[in-house]
Amino acid sequence: MKKLFTLYSLLAFLCLSFTANAQVPTLYNPADNSTNRVNPVNFDWSYVSSGFGYQFQIADNPSFAGPSTWDVSTNSISQSGLTPGKTYYWRVRTWL
Repeated sequence: MKKLFTLYSLLAFLCLSFTANAQVPTLYNPADNSTNRVNPVNFDWSYVSSGFGYQFQIADNPSFAGPSTWDVSTNSISQSGLTPGKTYYWRVRTWL
């Protein structure tokens, strides 16, 4: 099947912190392997009560070499300027 727009893959990762019981945000939107996303794309994840904020990363490779990174205080972010037809990967971690 041909990809029509942009593929996003969900990858969650843990924040290594001073707390051993860190909560990992659940990634909600966009769904894994979704296509035909319209710019800007809204990224949403679960609220983590034990955190002070989040670090959002997006990259065009699954190893996240050279990701774009934003620190945000809410459990969502909107991104524009994503290239149609390109595969993207995203992840979020909690700042404790």
